[in-house]
Amino acid sequence: RFAWMGDTFNTLLVEGLSKSLQGFASGALYIFSVITTFFDLYHKGIDLQDIWDQIEFSKNPEVKAAAAYLKTVLMGSLIARFMTAVFVLYSGLIVLAGSAVGAIELLPAIIISAVVALIAWTLNKGLDYADDGIRNKAYAVSNKAYAVSNKANLNVLYDPSGIAYEWLPSNPVEGVTAQIYYQDSEGKAVLWNAEDYDQINPQITDDAGWFAWDVPEGMWQVRISGEGYEDAASEWLPVLPVQTGVNIKLTSTLPAEIEDAGYNSGKAMVKFSKHMLDSTVTAKSLILTDKNGTAIDCDITPVKEEGNDTEASMSFILTPKSEVSLAGAEIGVKSDAKSYAGVACKESEMLKLRALSDEEIPQQGQTSDYTLGDVNEDGKIDAKDASQILVYYSKMSTGAEGNFSDTQKSAANVNNDDKIDAKDSSFILAYYAMASTATDDIPTMAEYMAARAS
Repeated sequence: RFAWMGDTFNTLLVEGLSKSLQGFASGALYIFSVITTFFDLYHKGIDLQDIWDQIEFSKNPEVKAAAAYLKTVLMGSLIARFMTAVFVLYSGLIVLAGSAVGAIELLPAIIISAVVALIAWTLNKGLDYADDGIRNKAYAVSNKAYAVSNKANLNVLYDPSGIAYEWLPSNPVEGVTAQIYYQDSEGKAVLWNAEDYDQINPQITDDAGWFAWDVPEGMWQVRISGEGYEDAASEWLPVLPVQTGVNIKLTSTLPAEIEDAGYNSGKAMVKFSKHMLDSTVTAKSLILTDKNGTAIDCDITPVKEEGNDTEASMSFILTPKSEVSLAGAEIGVKSDAKSYAGVACKESEMLKLRALSDEEIPQQGQTSDYTLGDVNEDGKIDAKDASQILVYYSKMSTGAEGNFSDTQKSAANVNNDDKIDAKDSSFILAYYAMASTATDDIPTMAEYMAARAS
């Protein structure tokens, strides 16, 4: 009897270990296949974006004439790659689920995974061949008149881009002048003649602080200037590699002033036009009075927006130390309060507080503004954003860390279903295709999604 129980135990142990091994092997194969597929898709998306940009800015009339066809082929290639990646993802899920419940044995699971991987590899190789043909056409130079100058003998242009911002990247500066210089053979800085490449230099930054050029290989520097700001510049940047995220911090020489002030739920809020040194915004420099002009003793707390771990803040909450009505209350600031640059604040007359809604009260770590669809926060909505969503989705599907900030998650959830998945990526690709060929005003991503839902 005891021998029978031992045999039964051994049989169960062997079967358990076998199923565990089978599940582990199937899971490992699936995770490896998904990660490599979406990793390749992400990098291919960047590569296709470079080809797209080359078509967009090409001076070759042959390329210009065929631009619509070339872009259509590129978009088709990206969509086909996306569908291939989705095929790998869901095929792997089916195999993994079947293996987990014992419906598929280890060897068949390995064979199915290998067949799926082979199909994906074959499809992508065919797409690579098509992409190479488009690349050759996009980079072709029929004669020397279309080759770039400025000490370069290539017509391939690359992207130095970024934003001008004040104190924090979440605070872009609009309306300043951005210029790009190249370094000649003698090491001198020369203002680049962008008109030869159908571009503009200098540029005026938009409301996102954005500037961007496509330049040939060499050494490049971006310089920013504007009224009320100290001149600033990037380091000398080698191109190649491609230079993105060339974000330049500006320092304002102007004094800050109160931009908004209000009250809600027994607390007052004040927002300045610039980040203020927290240590200088005190009960001595920020004066709060009731409707009768009597000073209100209060605690002052800086409000840090997401990503702000500095010693300066734009908004402050004032909490009275005793219960008091703030209806009709007023607030004023003295020159003891200083901006992040140490510039004394502009003293103001007492300002009457306005009633604030609950939504208007700033919260610690509140998510900063974002543009729906602009996942990589480069000021554009394109294939790179779609690719980043797919990489994030693949990581989350396999239990890995997604590494999106709260702002990026908000920007990526384009269909507002509280999930970030392949659907969001496909919507961004569809929007990108529409925006790239539109001749009328281009709607925002939010407007585009609202139109689809209606």
